[in-house]
Amino acid sequence: SGLSFVSRDRHSGTRILLNLLLKQQGLAEDSINRTFQPEFTHTAIAAFVASGMAEIGFGVQAAAEQFNLNFIEMASEHYMLIYRQDRMPPATLRYLTTLLQSPTLVDRITGVSGYEPDRPGEITTFDALTAGTT
Repeated sequence: SGLSFVSRDRHSGTRILLNLLLKQQGLAEDSINRTFQPEFTHTAIAAFVASGMAEIGFGVQAAAEQFNLNFIEMASEHYMLIYRQDRMPPATLRYLTTLLQSPTLVDRITGVSGYEPDRPGEITTFDALTAGTT
């Protein structure tokens, strides 16, 4: 289409997600008219578009709204606190679980556009996640 597209750096989760979405649609990664310089934050992507240095980018809703840009949701993902059980003292884990479930933190997360707490503080295993049982 000729529109310039600003993207995240090659190793970012955002770039990996975009490439996966492209692949699912049968599109090659190089089929996008990317700007020369990849950006390293969602805010930088939004600023690039807001300044007119690119027409479109792939990022999060909160950054788009910060710059009064339009936003079309294309995917959602889950963020988790990942830890090694043998290195996490039980008291620390209890504290983190309580913190993650606190109404104050849940309200703050809910107040950020595009973010929604999904079972905060729930503990699961990697095997359960990969098996899709959580």
